[in-house]
Amino acid sequence: MEESGDIDHVKLSQIKLSVGEKLTALKKVDEEIIELIDDGEVIVCEIDEADRFNETVYEMLARVEAKLKKSVEKESAAACKSSVRAKLPKLDLPVFNGEITKWFTFWTAIKQQSAQECIAGLTLTDANYAEAVKVLESRFGNKQRIIAKHMEALLHLDPVSWQGNTLALRALYDKIENHVRELAALGVEANTCNSLLPSILMSKLPSELSLAISRKLSEDDDWKFDKIMEELSQELQARERTLPKPDSSRRTSHFKEGKPKRKRPTSVTLHTSITHCCYCDEEHAPESCTKVDKIDKR
Repeated sequence: MEESGDIDHVKLSQIKLSVGEKLTALKKVDEEIIELIDDGEVIVCEIDEADRFNETVYEMLARVEAKLKKSVEKESAAACKSSVRAKLPKLDLPVFNGEITKWFTFWTAIKQQSAQECIAGLTLTDANYAEAVKVLESRFGNKQRIIAKHMEALLHLDPVSWQGNTLALRALYDKIENHVRELAALGVEANTCNSLLPSILMSKLPSELSLAISRKLSEDDDWKFDKIMEELSQELQARERTLPKPDSSRRTSHFKEGKPKRKRPTSVTLHTSITHCCYCDEEHAPESCTKVDKIDKR
């Protein structure tokens, strides 16, 4: 029997079953033949030949059994491996959408919008990946353009007009801090732009808050951007500490409480509410008056 690693498990089982049945039938035939032979030497020869044949068959069955056992162990190991395989979370690579101020956050993925159009003629394979990155860097990686875009974004931030709007002030602070952090990554420190950034920041704040910060920064040496941001951060933290916290124990109704409706009086209620007699001026119902009992007098 020829050994092969690709023999199917089912086919091996069929071979084993078929050979076993034929061996049983052959043994029965051998016994019948021996009963018909009278010569002792011939009987011995037949028995020897049958033994040699049986040894060959048993060897083949043993090899089939070994193959079956190996196949079962392999399938069991594969099933065990698949059952304990951990389900890994999906990894979402960062994408670059062509916004120049976001270029340095883009690392590997090249997916959408103008960035995709820029490399539309390139197939993203290992061979030309470096070329695709080079094309993108030449278009979006201009350092001075990125710095200019960040400064432009700072200039066009929406100002907050009411000092009581703490949430809007916090959002403004976070946006300014984000742009300044990006500028620092490009080598532009905030304090190197002291002629511009403090004015931009103060122009975005409510006048009352600007005045409060100005009182704390009366000295010329204190008028640095990071110092103004520090004072603004302290103001925001103080305001956020005083914000009302939602009380989970109280249930607020979604319906306004209206004034209780006045019941419209009926004839019965009007009738039963009158206890003063209008005929004799005594305390009883007019219809039960016995003093003025004639209709013409009433």
